Amino acid sequence: MIEGDEYKYTQNAIGIENGIRYYGIEENGKNYSIIFPEKDKNIALMIEPESTDNYFRGTLIFAMNKKENPSYSEYAERYIN
Repeated sequence: MIEGDEYKYTQNAIGIENGIRYYGIEENGKNYSIIFPEKDKNIALMIEPESTDNYFRGTLIFAMNKKENPSYSEYAERYIN
């Protein structure tokens, strides 16, 4: 549930690449990936991938952090570029 809206999705991928854990999900015909770039899983990124061949390359949708408010631009620079 995000801001009161509920989304129905299916998980269609799970993996680890170069030590980075990711999950692929599909919602309403669109693919997304949830990436945990740190081992402790406090930080997560939601990306709309360009292709399911590479879950790490695409548009950053959400930047998430369990402990503090994330900086979208900082996370994009640090983990995406």
